[in-house]
Amino acid sequence: MPRAARIKKGEEYLPDVPLPVLEAMYKRERPGKSRDRLQVAVLRKRSVKIEAIAEIVGRHSGTVSRWLHRMECEGLEGRHDGKSPGRPRKLDPEQERTIEEDLDKPPSESGFVRGSWNSKMVARRILERFGITCGRRTALRVAHRLGFSVRKPWSIPYNSATPEEQAEFIEKMRGTITRWKEEGRTVLAIDAATLRDSPTSRRGLRRRGGKDTVRTNHSKKAIHLIGALGDGALDLQFHEDLKAGSHVDLVEYARRRHMKIGIIADNAGALTGKTMRDYVSGTNGDVEMVHIPPHTPQLNHMEPHRD
Repeated sequence: MPRAARIKKGEEYLPDVPLPVLEAMYKRERPGKSRDRLQVAVLRKRSVKIEAIAEIVGRHSGTVSRWLHRMECEGLEGRHDGKSPGRPRKLDPEQERTIEEDLDKPPSESGFVRGSWNSKMVARRILERFGITCGRRTALRVAHRLGFSVRKPWSIPYNSATPEEQAEFIEKMRGTITRWKEEGRTVLAIDAATLRDSPTSRRGLRRRGGKDTVRTNHSKKAIHLIGALGDGALDLQFHEDLKAGSHVDLVEYARRRHMKIGIIADNAGALTGKTMRDYVSGTNGDVEMVHIPPHTPQLNHMEPHRD
């Protein structure tokens, strides 16, 4: 005999649950399979036939029969799906601990040139260690499970100015900027950049909760950029080098444009050396330059914010 014929209906179906209670549960249930199953139970409680219920809810009659039979056997808790065990893990706990030890060390100790781990390297390491092939997504899940996430470190010089020295500079600069504005000066921030390639500062897998800073050793490329930010405008110039003359050209351009300027600059040699000092002293006071404390790029408005 088909299962549909054995499923009770009307008040005999789920006799311990009155129809008003079942209807109230159906209204409160969040949309999803659990709510659909409660709807099926309500309709069966109203003595609706299996085929008619299937047409109403848009399911196969066999599916409706299984739902009703399940709740008849397990009670209303049967409306929920059991947790699926999912696919077995590629690595056992001991193998994962081995990979965790590798990820805690620099990739160079595992034979990689890149300065930080990524999912492709983790997958390759798993293959080398255990002969197990896995994709990048699986490797990334393994790393996440071990407490690593994809992050990009910031390089912070070890000899930066102290927080107290930085606060003192900021307070002093407020007065300086106020004076500059009273004198009709345009306040500019100036900085330079070079295309760089650093294997240690790239985005990669790092342990969550750790300190995301590394010391970097950049190798310079052939393109150099100098810019000045102020008065709501950003002026950029490309140069073959970052010598003092290149910076003087930019400052002179800003001087011709704004007449009188006050400049906030870092401590690059081209900005603190004799060529720049001689140029500033020869402008009859039209140009004033203040240098931020050593190794504090966060105080330069031309640097990206790191918050």
